Amino acid sequence: MSRLRPFKIARNKFFNLSLRKFTSYFYYKFLEFKDRKYAFSGNLNYQWEKINFNRTALINYIICSHPLGTNLSYLEIGTASNQTFDAIPIINKTGVDPDMGGNIRLTSDDFFKSQNKNFDLIFIDGLHTYEQVKKDFINSLAVIKDGGVIVLDDMIPRNWKEQQTPRVQSKWTGDVWKLLFDLNKLDGINYKIILIDNGQCVIFPKGIKLTDQFLLNETKMKTFDYFYNNFKELPTIELKEGLMWIKDSLNSQ
Repeated sequence: MSRLRPFKIARNKFFNLSLRKFTSYFYYKFLEFKDRKYAFSGNLNYQWEKINFNRTALINYIICSHPLGTNLSYLEIGTASNQTFDAIPIINKTGVDPDMGGNIRLTSDDFFKSQNKNFDLIFIDGLHTYEQVKKDFINSLAVIKDGGVIVLDDMIPRNWKEQQTPRVQSKWTGDVWKLLFDLNKLDGINYKIILIDNGQCVIFPKGIKLTDQFLLNETKMKTFDYFYNNFKELPTIELKEGLMWIKDSLNSQ
């Protein structure tokens, strides 16, 4: 092999990577321009990367604090690269994704229609749209065990671009935040949004009753300015206090 061959391969890979970044940059800039009417200057200045505690650590903390420990049954909706799913020290775990990761290759809708198993802990990290996460949440209520826990991922977008749906940049939480304003319309709900890793919403669903107002989907047409202006009304909690709240809630069930 020519001495120049490895250099040429590396150069081509670098060129291809740069081309993808270049193309992606202008593609998202076009989408951002197209959706400029939704632009909003408000910004939530959370620096998630400086908080040394992520969604995987949170799930594992719940497991360690739960009376069943690693004997509980775990369901993850949306596994992708298995970053969280593989880090869960549970044998009895189910991961659902239509494309990759986990151990069930189905959409969440098809999964819930086709199975009759119940779970102690459910992590919803699937398609990050309001309509889909609400369906996943309602379906999860039907299969969560008494004393179980549901966790919703990416509930705090910091600016309008992070949550714009369809996305206008690679960093994307989706508009799942809209579900937070529906949760308050449920009878008997106990939940907090832990201020880590794009906002992780922990719900203790015991005693929850669906209401007609919850099912109306009144927040569907809300935009980021509504989230920003009403953010202080949400039950957010810092990490240390949040972990204590989780342990107390588990012990009191």
